Amino acid sequence: MHDVARSRQFYEELLGFEPRYFHPEEGDADYVSFEYGESGLGVVRADDARVVLWVYVDDVDETVAGLRDAGVSITQEPEDMPWGERVAHAEDPDGYTVMLATAARTPSAP
Repeated sequence: MHDVARSRQFYEELLGFEPRYFHPEEGDADYVSFEYGESGLGVVRADDARVVLWVYVDDVDETVAGLRDAGVSITQEPEDMPWGERVAHAEDPDGYTVMLATAARTPSAP
C-alpha cells in the first residue's frame, strides 16, 4: 500500500503543488487532490496502480537540483527535446516516474 502522507510531502514541499482536498478529512488521508497553476493531480492509496506523471515546472534544472538535494532519485537528467521542451525524469516516493518539463532553452545569439 502506498504512503499518501509521504507522497503529499513530495508533491507539496518539493514540487510546489497546493493540496485542495483530503479524504477522509480527519486522520490519515487515502486520497489527496492538488493544484499547480491550472493543473490538477490526485494521489490515492492503491496496491497495484502504476502511472507516469507529466508535470510542467518553471525551470527543470532548478527543480531537479532541489529534488536531488532532497534525496530524490533522478532517472534522467534534464535534456532538450526536439519538440521544444526540456525534460527530466524523477521518481516519486512510491517509485512512479515523474516527467518534469519546461520550455526548452533558446541558444543566445552570437
